[in-house]
Amino acid sequence: NPRPGIEKVTVAQLEELVLSQTDLPRKLANLELTERLSTPRLDALLSKIHGERERQVLTAVADLSFALAPPPDEIVNRAPPPMEEQRVILLRTFDYLHNAIPKLPDFYALRNTVRFEEPPERDNEIWKMPHQDQTLHFATGEHATVLYRNGHEVVEKKQKLGKRPVVRGVRARGLETRGTFGPILAYVLTAAASSPSTLTWKRWERGKYGDLAVFSYRVASTNSGPELTYCCLPEGDGTTPYQNRADTYGEFAVNPDTGAIMRIVINADLNEERDPDVPLIRSQVMVEYGPVELGGKTYICPQRSVEISRGRSERELYEWGMVFSLYSYFETIDRKSVV
Repeated sequence: NPRPGIEKVTVAQLEELVLSQTDLPRKLANLELTERLSTPRLDALLSKIHGERERQVLTAVADLSFALAPPPDEIVNRAPPPMEEQRVILLRTFDYLHNAIPKLPDFYALRNTVRFEEPPERDNEIWKMPHQDQTLHFATGEHATVLYRNGHEVVEKKQKLGKRPVVRGVRARGLETRGTFGPILAYVLTAAASSPSTLTWKRWERGKYGDLAVFSYRVASTNSGPELTYCCLPEGDGTTPYQNRADTYGEFAVNPDTGAIMRIVINADLNEERDPDVPLIRSQVMVEYGPVELGGKTYICPQRSVEISRGRSERELYEWGMVFSLYSYFETIDRKSVV
């Protein structure tokens, strides 16, 4: 169900709204972007907002837009490169994956994560109806140390920040993504270049460090692809997970001169009409990369990631002295990490 009373705005309109500072808390909570709000523009807007609640709402609004097309002023008015040049760019990208990524030194990074979710169900709400308030609110945060060792990532020293309220009769849904320090890139590029997957030119766009070549892809599900896991289905003792290797699609932006991947978006191909029993209808991941100096050398490493999940909530009904678990309305979870 669409969110009621939501105003759809462009990035330019959002910037005008923030600059005006007129009724900002209410307006931010009731708008939806039609274009992607890039990280530099988000940071510029956050510098003009001092209220913590408004900053959180703006961040959540930006996160939900990461899979959209950029605004017109970020699209470079430049003809698509000839097919031969496209192949050269992609060859540089594969060379980057096969040579640069494996040569990354062992290092550790401090990762700050925030999680936004819809507010708890109110006592007067009916489990059959959509949630009255679908605005994303800060739920919890986390500081963690991520170790990169021999091409793999290991998370250590997690420290939780904030406290998610405990709601009676509700199973809390988690949202976790692994592999942003390398495996996610290798999978997408290798799978996208294989039959029957597709890999096509999309556009030129302006990036923080120069113009980027953007390609779109669609990948058929395989046993080696990313697995979606949802816990848990409302059956039995409530511990049965839902697992699915769905087809994926999205885009990646690369530096055309070096082949370095600067941004990647992965969308799971989920369709409630095609699969009425699916508990998830939205599962998306975006990772942005940038230059980082390690040991006197500059490497391209993950700097920001966002994961969006929209799935069935669960409720427990107490009738006739028994407890019944069942699906309720869909709700969205947003998890953002900055390194």
